[in-house]
Amino acid sequence: MCFLRSYLFSHTKIRSEKAIAHEVSEPLALVMSIIKIIGIKQYTLAVYYTSADCYKYSIIDDYGAAYEPDDIFYTSEAAEREGRKAINTVSN
Repeated sequence: MCFLRSYLFSHTKIRSEKAIAHEVSEPLALVMSIIKIIGIKQYTLAVYYTSADCYKYSIIDDYGAAYEPDDIFYTSEAAEREGRKAINTVSN
């Protein structure tokens, strides 16, 4: 948050503390809700619910690189299934 606050100050007009807190907290409030985090081999699979009323998944490798496809799913089970398929495809 400190980095974001300093970025806002350096790239915009100086604003009140209350205005900055509002700008920072409002857009981030409904980004995602994590449903499951699963460790599979050297990968981490995260299934989450988005503010667009759908499910997505992310895969993080052991170097910290994240893969987030644009696919959307209507159930968390479908997102998890596709995430597991992607991990199995990469790790075989």
